[in-house]
Amino acid sequence: MIPVTGLGKVTAITALVMYNQYILLRNFIAGLNEVEPSIIEAAIGIGMTKWQVLYQVRLPLSKRALFTGLRLAVVSTIGIATIAAFINAGGLGNILYDGLRTMNIYKILWGSLLSAGLAVGANVLLIRIEKWFDI
Repeated sequence: MIPVTGLGKVTAITALVMYNQYILLRNFIAGLNEVEPSIIEAAIGIGMTKWQVLYQVRLPLSKRALFTGLRLAVVSTIGIATIAAFINAGGLGNILYDGLRTMNIYKILWGSLLSAGLAVGANVLLIRIEKWFDI
């Protein structure tokens, strides 16, 4: 992508969005496929259409897998965005990159701790939201 979009934020954001689409789609499909076939058969048996089965049966029963995919996408994006500093995309990765470039152990530690703390904090926040919505 660098020959097309160059170095910087556009390349990093494009790569992160494309990677997240894969994670979200994979978890979305896995969540929908985990619904018991007997439940789907019962829904069809009472006269539901395919769209009704999707919206009223499959989606509510696969909420946990969908939300887990969202959490995984957010946390992995934070981790990958840290590495994006190596292509001049900015962010907390700049502190880590400057520390590695200058061999400054304090910058390396602060960059690592702040990035890891942001990922852990986002994960904890999303877990609390998940519990709040009773998923």
